[in-house]
This record gives sequence, structure tokens and C-alpha cells, in this order.
Amino acid sequence: MRNRRLLLLLALGSGLLTAVLVYSYTASLTKQARQPAYKMVPIVVARTAIPARTAILPAMLDVKKLPEPAVLPNILRDPKEAVGAVTRDAVVAGEPIIRDRLWPKGQQPGLTFLIPPGRRAVTVAVNEVSGVGGFVKPGDQVDVLATFDKEFLGEHSTVPLLQGVQVLAVAQTMKDDGKTDAKIVTTATLAVTLEEAVRLTLAEERGKLRLALRPAGQEEKVKVRAATAASLRGERAPVPAAAPPAIVRVDKPAGVLVEIIRGAERDVVRVR
Repeated sequence: MRNRRLLLLLALGSGLLTAVLVYSYTASLTKQARQPAYKMVPIVVARTAIPARTAILPAMLDVKKLPEPAVLPNILRDPKEAVGAVTRDAVVAGEPIIRDRLWPKGQQPGLTFLIPPGRRAVTVAVNEVSGVGGFVKPGDQVDVLATFDKEFLGEHSTVPLLQGVQVLAVAQTMKDDGKTDAKIVTTATLAVTLEEAVRLTLAEERGKLRLALRPAGQEEKVKVRAATAASLRGERAPVPAAAPPAIVRVDKPAGVLVEIIRGAERDVVRVR
């Protein structure tokens, strides 16, 4: 009897130990299945297709996670590294953003990225005098004056052609170097609308242009009349003579018309 009890206790203890060991092993397997085999790291991908030579905006990007061994070293992991950069090539939606396919921040691939929306870049010839002595720099605002001879406008005159025009570049320089020294150049590139570009081209072909440098922060436009030889002499523009009143001649009737009816006959006679 005593031996039976001992065997029963041993069997129960062995079963309990086996159950504990099986539970521990199963829990460890479950824990390992839940944990990834590799560390997951974030990468920056294109949320939408991004054309080449396009400045990247936050709305164009998304963040996904991949196993660390699958991430190449030149793939961006922080969206802040991509926002503001310009793409060298087109990027398809879902494609990782690779550092080598972007222009570095602050470095633009050309003048086209400096042109404001709705504007065109037009280059005009300048010299030491017409270019304000070389003090015009990229980012400045200028007025454009045009002088025409008598053949073009009927008299020698200077007109304020454009006002408040942004200077995109002087010569081949697109950024202000911060120096205050004047630099004589032969060209200035201006940001104008397409209509202004047409007027500016005609004015340069048929007349002479001169830039007038605006003070910093002055945006308003001023109404200015064209300057002519007569205005320089202090003469007022001739006022056109008033048209004489229209004279309408009304002929008075020479008499009175009287209708005479005789049966089926009808006559009209004039009685003075």
C-alpha cells in the first residue's frame, strides 16, 4: 500500500513537471514568433509620383519600415532630409527616396527654379550707366525705363515701361554674394509676365532701356507720364479743341398738303 502511494506521487510529480516544461517551451516559441527576426527601421518613400527636377514637399512623402539588412545605406530614413530637395530623376509612387538621386539642399539645377509662378525670365543688355553703376544684384526690385526716338512714337520720349520687376540674375550670377562692391555686368535677367516680356522685347528692339533701382521693401507702383521734349521745356500737352456742335438743317414745309376726294378719285394738292 505504501509503495503504491509513493509510485502515485512520483507519477503526479513527473506529469506536473512535464506540463510545466511543455508550457515553458510553447511560450518561448510563441514569444519568438511574435518578435521579428531583424530590427525594423524606417525609410522614406514617395507617396505619389514625383517628376524629375521637382522640389519635394512633405505631402509627397511617406514613411515605411523594412528589416535593417534590406535597407541600403543611401536610402533616406528621415523625411526632413528630403523636404526641399530637388529630384534629379523621376520617382515612382512607393519607391524609396535615395540620396544620390536628389540635388543637395540649397543647390538648384538651374534658373528655372528661381522664376516665380506666372513669370518668365527675360535677359536685357545693360552697361555701367543703364545698370545703375553695377549696384543691381539678384533679388533686387527695379523699374524699367524705355527711351524711343521720333520715328517710333512721333516724338522723342521716355516712358516708364515696367515697375517693380524682380532681378533673377546679373550676368551668370543667381545669388547675392553679400558684398556691397559694385560689379559692372553686361546683362540682367528679369522676372516678368508673358505680356510684359512682349513689351520689353519690342522696347529693347526699337529703343534704349535703363534700370532704376528701387529701395528695399518698396512695392507700390506710381503713375508717371511719359517725358517728352515739350514736357522738359515746361510746356503742357496741347488740349484738343472741342468739336463744334452739330448743325442739323430742317427744311420747313413749303405749304400744307390737302387731300381731295371726288367719288372714287383721290387727289393731293399743296396749299401755300
